[in-house]
Amino acid sequence: MFDFVNFIKREPSRPSGNLIAFAYVGSYNPISEGSQIIACNVVVSRASGIDNYFPVIAFPPFAIENEDELLRLLELNPDSDITQLVDFSPPDDEKELRMYFRKRIKDFDAVVGAYVKMCRDYFETSLEELRKKKQSLSLPWKNNATKNNVIESEEVSCIDQLEQYIKAYESVSNKEHVYFHKIIKMMEDKYPRYDVINFAHAIGLGINKKETPKKNNKKSLKLATLYLSKFRAIHEEKYEEAAKIQNSIRLLERGPKKQGR
Repeated sequence: MFDFVNFIKREPSRPSGNLIAFAYVGSYNPISEGSQIIACNVVVSRASGIDNYFPVIAFPPFAIENEDELLRLLELNPDSDITQLVDFSPPDDEKELRMYFRKRIKDFDAVVGAYVKMCRDYFETSLEELRKKKQSLSLPWKNNATKNNVIESEEVSCIDQLEQYIKAYESVSNKEHVYFHKIIKMMEDKYPRYDVINFAHAIGLGINKKETPKKNNKKSLKLATLYLSKFRAIHEEKYEEAAKIQNSIRLLERGPKKQGR
């Protein structure tokens, strides 16, 4: 039975599922003559671990020229488990060499089996701990729905605030006018389906802050109220109603027809 000579990176109790096993070569490297190290990558899939199935792939062995190259490899695989195996020292005798290769293959199969067991044990322990916590988990793509709800809430809040602004229009301070400038600018940038600039112009609260808010202008407040009603209809996707309100806005903006003499 084999032993890990040295689990030199990460904790054996918390395997990543990706193992790089290497051994120093004592004399002859069958992969690449002159290379000082022989290594192999083992990957254990835990995707089906919940069904107690842990498929494993042991990739073909590869040669590493020297320790500097080994260190570079380890830096490029920061999340891999790294273990050092017994030095690879094949004998010169051909018969003994075949027996040596068979033994090393058998020992490496044991390495793979032990690593799969580590991964299984860690998965089962972690899964049990998660179940005990009974924490509420959410699927990543469902977070988009939450984000959409936040956006919609912000959208409605802007319309609500503008409505309150119109209701208290005559008593709004200059500082509050500046605040509503910011709301209008945000709506223009984030929610272009609302013609909020026309709303602003109706009450003299232009986006460039150069217009002076109109006081005691019933027509302006009526226009602003109609725009807000249209915004709510658009938000609720009542487009036919929104079109009717837009017609009312046009009629009010034009004013009564002049009587001919």
